[in-house]
Amino acid sequence: MAMIPTNGAPDDNSSADDAPDTCIICGEDPDGAWPGATGPVGVCYRCALEDLPGLIAEAVTRARQFRELSPLEVNFQEAEDEIRLNFWKQAAAAMAGRFREATDPQSAEDLD
Repeated sequence: MAMIPTNGAPDDNSSADDAPDTCIICGEDPDGAWPGATGPVGVCYRCALEDLPGLIAEAVTRARQFRELSPLEVNFQEAEDEIRLNFWKQAAAAMAGRFREATDPQSAEDLD
């Protein structure tokens, strides 16, 4: 499982050894991984769809720039627009990585 850092480019220095063993939320096998400050973070498909949106909502609600605002003043629409934009950017980067793995036998061997 190749990890994609925050700049959206696949991390060619990551290997299968770098991949986390479990989903950080439920403990099941992860379907995706992302480099974190203390090591790779894994998440399964179910938790990505069902639990991470809650974490994002919590972070947006309690973000430093909104601490002085009442909960009703938090601009969720702006956050959602940014999330959607970043989701599609990262989806394109992930698909490009999978395409590269499928078409480049060497990169597939590097992941094993």
